[in-house]
Amino acid sequence: MDTDDLLTMELADDERERFGVSAGDLLVCEGGEIGRSAIWHGQADYIAYQKALHRIRPGKSLDVRFLRYLLEHYSLNGTLAGLATGSTIAHLPQQQLRRVPVPVPPLNEQCRIVDLIEDHLSRLEAGQRWLSVGERKLEAFWLAALSASRRALVGAQFRTIGDVAETTLGKMLDAKRQVGSPTPYLRNINVRWGEFDLSDVQLTPLTDSEVQRFDVRPGDVMACEGGEPGRCAVWCRPVGEVAFQKALHRIRVRNPGEVLTSFLALMLEEAIRSGRCNRMFTGTTIKHLPQEKLRVIEIPVPALHTQRQAVDCLAELVGAQERLRAALANAAARIAAMRSSLLTAAFSGRLIAAKSSLPSAEELHA
Repeated sequence: MDTDDLLTMELADDERERFGVSAGDLLVCEGGEIGRSAIWHGQADYIAYQKALHRIRPGKSLDVRFLRYLLEHYSLNGTLAGLATGSTIAHLPQQQLRRVPVPVPPLNEQCRIVDLIEDHLSRLEAGQRWLSVGERKLEAFWLAALSASRRALVGAQFRTIGDVAETTLGKMLDAKRQVGSPTPYLRNINVRWGEFDLSDVQLTPLTDSEVQRFDVRPGDVMACEGGEPGRCAVWCRPVGEVAFQKALHRIRVRNPGEVLTSFLALMLEEAIRSGRCNRMFTGTTIKHLPQEKLRVIEIPVPALHTQRQAVDCLAELVGAQERLRAALANAAARIAAMRSSLLTAAFSGRLIAAKSSLPSAEELHA
């Protein structure tokens, strides 16, 4: 349970008992990732739950931990999906939840199964924590490399982004003004650090003049205005494929013979992620990088061959980083598969040994 961001709601006196959560209750997601559940272990203050959750209060013959792992097993093997409703977002209504089959072996047998599950899961979860440490170290290594690359540019002249590039914000979307031809456009979510995620590109009507005004050309640096301000990537696809919305800055280098766009993007990333530009952000809840602030960010501009050397060196690190990320992702997928296999074994009667003589999780997955 993550209780770091709890909201409040008004409840009548007769609703407090009905919607209260007590220690030992199992809270289950009704929508989205159906079946995701956790046991509430209690706290001093009263707490209620909203309609997006089911509250299950097991009787004396059912160990709540046994039920929690059973629901995870059913979520992984498709049992809950077969009971779900909805096409875009899956839901598990209460009447469907009540149809979920629950085996009820003797209580001591439930406890034994749970102990065996948790003995294995403790090892898998330890492995998952090490993978998370690896991800954080990869990120820290990349930021250190960016910082070192900038520090190595001794004697380079510093110039503002507004001096070396033209910047503009994208198209302000207006639902009341739908004129022109449907045109793909980039949103904030499409721009990641150093790359684009084009799995969800939407369309908006644009006139011919707007298509020209808000075009994205090869070599343009696209940077987020809000959310994670300054997050940027260099566009390398053909001209005319997409436009961009107002949540993005388009940075177009004035003289490519003076500043490499790939170098500019890396130095902008370093300036943003080092924290030096934090004072330029506006907003309290959601941070923004206004265009006038973007234009005054300073970056080093050494000789062109020095820029190429820096870009090539960092590109090699990116390649190594991607290979390591792929290895971490493969390990995480293997852990997830072993977790699923473990639960399958537990609820099919294959976990029958004492903990000291359990097969390894990989044997269960085989």
